[in-house]
Amino acid sequence: RSAPYTECLKFGVLATDALASADALIEKLEKLIEKKKNIKQGAMQELLTGKRRLPGFSGKWVRKTLGKLGDVTGSGVDKKIRPDEVPVRLVNFLDVFHKSFIYSKDLHHQVTARPDQLLRCSVKKGDIFFTPSSEMPFDIGISAIAMEDIPDAVHSYHVDRLRLFEDWDLLFRAYIFQTKDFSNQTATQCEGSGKRYVLNLTTFRERLTVYYPTDNKEQAAIARILFDMDAEIEKLEAQLAKYQNIKQGMMQT
Repeated sequence: RSAPYTECLKFGVLATDALASADALIEKLEKLIEKKKNIKQGAMQELLTGKRRLPGFSGKWVRKTLGKLGDVTGSGVDKKIRPDEVPVRLVNFLDVFHKSFIYSKDLHHQVTARPDQLLRCSVKKGDIFFTPSSEMPFDIGISAIAMEDIPDAVHSYHVDRLRLFEDWDLLFRAYIFQTKDFSNQTATQCEGSGKRYVLNLTTFRERLTVYYPTDNKEQAAIARILFDMDAEIEKLEAQLAKYQNIKQGMMQT
């Protein structure tokens, strides 16, 4: 056989081996990410329910309705642009659904709002936003936290906002509403069937409850553990995406 044929054969074997190695690495990362996510879920179930207390903390936990915790508002801004209104950016359903933390740099939806809406639907550091309706019951009550004041932003009419009366730890606000207890409440108390489910503001205020530690330092300690777990998972997911892109490039050469 000719030398070019032999070289091509060798290259094909090497390429196959490289793809197999990439597949093995991707599979290993996927399993590790799944394991880390399961560990985090277990930690949340223990730390956010008071089942396991961190060393040095013995303060009380309390259960309150969201209406007792803060001001719950809906009736946000629509997605239209009107020449007689003020240009603003919108915190919309997908921002809340896909993110746990909302930063100014992540908001790109441009709309307009009336002056009264700028005040009533403003976005301030520590505000907690919820999805009040969806096609699936368990997609209701998904939450995200504003990590900074965003003066030129308002929340969408597809989003509800909780502005706390109490001084909770900032990161803790992002995790306490991710418990199974809270998601079960929103899923079972929403109204509708088939195509659309909705959780009205009265239910949000008066029937949804959250169980939490009153000690701000305990809140911060719990949140830091979960935040560090998320950071580790995000790092692994970035590595996974990198190797998936490398594999895709190998397959196209």
